[in-house]
Amino acid sequence: MEQFRDRVKEVAIIVTAVREGATASMINRNQCGSLASVYDGIDDYLKKLVEMDAANDVRLLPLLDEIIRVLERGKVLVLQYGSAQWFELAVTRGDNREAFKEIHLLLETNMKTLHDHISQGSPASNLWRFFVHICAKREMRAIAEEDHDKILETLQMFYENLPTAIDKLKGTADMYNLPINMQIDSREVKCGKEIGKGAYGLVREAYWLGCNFAVKTIKTTDIDALRKEVGILAKLSHPHIVQLVGFSRGLPNSMILMELMDGDLRHLTKDRVKSTPQAPPFPPEVAIDIISQIAAGMAYLHKQGVFHGDLKASNVLVNHRGGHIEAKIADFGVSQIVQLTNRFHTSKHSDSGSSVYSNSSFSGIVGTTGWRAPEVSDIQTKEGETSSVKPTYTGKADVFSFAMTCYEVVSGKLPYSSDLPRQSVNELVREGVRPELPEDINPRLSSLIQKCWQTEAPERPTFEEICFDLQEIKALETEAQGRQKFQKRKKSRCTIS
Repeated sequence: MEQFRDRVKEVAIIVTAVREGATASMINRNQCGSLASVYDGIDDYLKKLVEMDAANDVRLLPLLDEIIRVLERGKVLVLQYGSAQWFELAVTRGDNREAFKEIHLLLETNMKTLHDHISQGSPASNLWRFFVHICAKREMRAIAEEDHDKILETLQMFYENLPTAIDKLKGTADMYNLPINMQIDSREVKCGKEIGKGAYGLVREAYWLGCNFAVKTIKTTDIDALRKEVGILAKLSHPHIVQLVGFSRGLPNSMILMELMDGDLRHLTKDRVKSTPQAPPFPPEVAIDIISQIAAGMAYLHKQGVFHGDLKASNVLVNHRGGHIEAKIADFGVSQIVQLTNRFHTSKHSDSGSSVYSNSSFSGIVGTTGWRAPEVSDIQTKEGETSSVKPTYTGKADVFSFAMTCYEVVSGKLPYSSDLPRQSVNELVREGVRPELPEDINPRLSSLIQKCWQTEAPERPTFEEICFDLQEIKALETEAQGRQKFQKRKKSRCTIS
């Protein structure tokens, strides 16, 4: 019970910080305030559990720890809007409703699970109605729209001469033309050191309007690559997709300005393996969380009709937010999109995601050998030569790449040896040879990864199904940790007696 009390005190500290942060926020104040109200409800709920002596099971501690992790993520989200970098955030994460929505959903799911465990035969069974009443909030879309309008007012108040930033929040892009409202003056961008390479250009650190960003340089002669990547990114807004800031056309290179992240998942995984070579790169709960974030980002992409085409750990960027690792999908240089004509102006009730999985939605050889699905690989003739026929495939090819990315996260290794020739790897993939998953991996997660790298595309799940499975896996992993804590405590008592 004392451990539960200590965690409730920790929650109270987080709640106080969020409440103060919501008041001090320069932008998204309504959404910050709505989240702060939910935090107050959780704080009151947990304190009442302590008063009623209804939380004396050590198996609840891992679940409460997971709730605290989500609360910390929400705290980082709220506090950033009152920080000195608020203008940078207004440009890169001004319309961040999906991030708030994600925190609300995770808290609701975990709190419901906690309540279900406690309320069985407990006087706390009537507390859920109290919690729901405390956390009653206005419709999220309405307050997000209010925040969006107020961002424009705030920017105009503090930065009257920044039409680019203001237009970015106002405008929409034409899929066939470079969006004029997102063009920036390349002379205002100071490029720094190289930090990576994309499918079509180098990525460097950049300094623009007093803020740090990342900039990808593309040869101006390759206007199609610039138009495609900007056209796709301009339409996307999700907490697990890297955010476009603007672009510039010039000679000899054009540039795409994006939010700056700490690094990529491949390098982070590699560093983890070096520091602890005998252990997996991440604890089970952290690995599942990172994989869940990638899946959520991919589910959003597919819902928008976007096929990524080159998903791998090096194309997943990461930030360290307190004790949490934030993952975002990047590099849309080889991405494709369903139904270019009026694609982003369909009814909100249309099932856009299903078109990604329809027959032969995409064509051409894209991606990276080892992560590339078998149906995307070179088509071979009977004589072993490469056919001139372009392969066709669906969004299930992204699911295969996702499985290989999961393998990187849980093992710290590349899917296939870098010493093998490209054609040899392609043959192994087509023959159904897959990397060996670690023995100590969560069995449900192992099963899901194996479903995702099935040779036959129709046998692979959609990302919506993957996200649902990962929610269950995360819940079961938390319960398993609770049982382990219970057994350890029980064993220690027996030893003492």
